[in-house]
Amino acid sequence: MTHRYRFQRAISAAAMIAISAFTVSVCRAQAGGTPSPSPLESRINKLEEQISSLDKKIQKPPKDYWDIVGILSGFFSGLIVAAIGGLVTYLYQRREGALRLAQSQKENEDRTAKLRLEDLENQRAATQLEIEKTNKEREIAISQAQTVRELLPSLQSTDQKIKQAALTLIAVLGNSQLAVQLSSLFETDFVPTLQGIASMPSAKPEARIQAAVALGHLGEDEKAATALVDLSNDTNFALTDRLSIADELERLKKTEKAAEVQLQVALDPNAGAEVQDRVLTALTRLNYIEKAREQLSQIGHDGRAEVSQRVAAIEMHSKLRDPQAGLDEWIPVLLEMLRASKTPLELNELAEAFKRLGHSDKSADLLWEIGSDLNAEITRRYAAANKLVEFGLEKYTQLAAEERKKILREVVQNPQGDPGLRLIAVREGLGAESKEENAIILREILESPQIGTFGRLNAIRLLAQMGYIEEAKQKGEEVIGKNFLARLMFGGFLKKLESSKTDSTAPPRTS
Repeated sequence: MTHRYRFQRAISAAAMIAISAFTVSVCRAQAGGTPSPSPLESRINKLEEQISSLDKKIQKPPKDYWDIVGILSGFFSGLIVAAIGGLVTYLYQRREGALRLAQSQKENEDRTAKLRLEDLENQRAATQLEIEKTNKEREIAISQAQTVRELLPSLQSTDQKIKQAALTLIAVLGNSQLAVQLSSLFETDFVPTLQGIASMPSAKPEARIQAAVALGHLGEDEKAATALVDLSNDTNFALTDRLSIADELERLKKTEKAAEVQLQVALDPNAGAEVQDRVLTALTRLNYIEKAREQLSQIGHDGRAEVSQRVAAIEMHSKLRDPQAGLDEWIPVLLEMLRASKTPLELNELAEAFKRLGHSDKSADLLWEIGSDLNAEITRRYAAANKLVEFGLEKYTQLAAEERKKILREVVQNPQGDPGLRLIAVREGLGAESKEENAIILREILESPQIGTFGRLNAIRLLAQMGYIEEAKQKGEEVIGKNFLARLMFGGFLKKLESSKTDSTAPPRTS
């Protein structure tokens, strides 16, 4: 209202000034001449200047306090809304990430607990086997004593062949040392007999080793060494037996042969860190470190050698050198081997090698590349993703866990899929929706020729947990048959099926 009022007054003043100017100009014209400006004209000019100033203010009025407050409030309110929206988004994403991480950790803990339970069952079985072994050794000792007592008349015979036959029987039963002592007591040439026992494939490994060692006790060191070297090349011998052979060769002063046997033991796929450390101590004692390095380096770089043998050579070689220098040499080789691995077994073995060397992170990128490669063989993809989950690396744990689930869901519905992976999927609740459908999957697994004895027994255990007790009992008996170890581990479970309370529902399917 103020601006409009001022504008109307300005228009009125302008009109009055215009009329006055016109009157003055007329008067001047009538009077003739150009007199000096009158006070009226000066007033008119001043009014014109005031009108011009008012016009400028009307065209661009000054902003008052409330206009400035309105502009600033709009600007800052927009900033506040954007900030609140960003904060809410960040908190939501953080919460979702925490939930996913918690779920992944829970799954890892469940998987670890299951593996721990299986380890405990295996330990119980191993303990039972050790008890059985001790009982058998006691029975053998009693049997040997009875045999010697029954063979005394033969040992007292004057016929050398009868004596040798009796001594051979005692040695084959696993007590060559006693046979040697008896041969001296009854004056019998027992060397040919011992050589025959040492080279007898059908004899027990312990009896063959004892026969070879007994040759040394009779003063036949060269023959004993030759027999022991031949025995060391027999891969059917246990690692402890082969280490015993190496110790006997060292006792016979055959240090180089003893070192070679020790190195063969270290390269065995079943040789763990404890065995390798023992071999390392022996090689140091035998002054064979430099030669061992050369041989191990050749094996580690030999692309034609078995993966397990190359891995063992690489690990052993890294122990014989400065650790960091060894890693600098072998990490690229192991990565190349990992990329070229053809089976899940080879991939697992190489990934475990990285873990034992303390550099799981160096294999992580390649494992993820394999695990997420849709063109790769599905069991190899699963092995890679599963290893990443086990490693627990922050960068890949969640991604690998999701990929692992995706693979299991993909394979479980395929009747032609890998039975081992299908069994894992059902066990972890990633199978079908209903108990009946899961039971069908387990029956398909049991019919697969690709699944082993213990895989079948685990499938039978799941059938029993779903409530199919009679079917589980029948199939369990069929699978166990005369397998002593299987009956030892699962026989008790089958006996408890009748009395135990089993879960009649299928394992829950997780999202």
